[in-house]
Amino acid sequence: MAARVRYGIVVPPPLDKLEGDIGMSELALLGAVPETTLRSPRDALLTYMRPNDRIPLDAPSIALYWETYGIAPSDSAITTVRVASTNTASALRRIAVNTGIAPRNNSSIEVRWQDNEPRGHVSTLLGPVPVQMRTLQLNLGTLAPGPYAIAIAMRLKNGREVSNAIGFTLVPKDTHK
Repeated sequence: MAARVRYGIVVPPPLDKLEGDIGMSELALLGAVPETTLRSPRDALLTYMRPNDRIPLDAPSIALYWETYGIAPSDSAITTVRVASTNTASALRRIAVNTGIAPRNNSSIEVRWQDNEPRGHVSTLLGPVPVQMRTLQLNLGTLAPGPYAIAIAMRLKNGREVSNAIGFTLVPKDTHK
């Protein structure tokens, strides 16, 4: 008998409840992870978990870790990862941007790929309900400080979908403690 406990992560329904369906764990924010560690996600990734959701602006990158349940390697999911600002601009700022007086902030990133493309890394545990451990490294260098949400959506050929999201705040170097 074996078990894992993750502080701060809500446990998804038991795998036997997913029969015929798919599921996704909560997303875990990691610091910069060496490529060799990302290629085969295992418990070693836990040492890279961020202590909070505040990411310094000067961080070279972050990595995401999540697990999917009920998706077999042959299912070839299309994955979309979107990082978007959750900061709402004031009415005056929106008018200034729409009239060209103020520049648009670069406040989002979107990446999309199919499982057979070399973007994210996947490691599969086969069983009655396959478990896939997935990782993706993201460069946030083009984003301005502020609150953001990372949303991951996966769609299979048969139309089944699963998604999850997590929030974080990109902070100037001096304020990330």
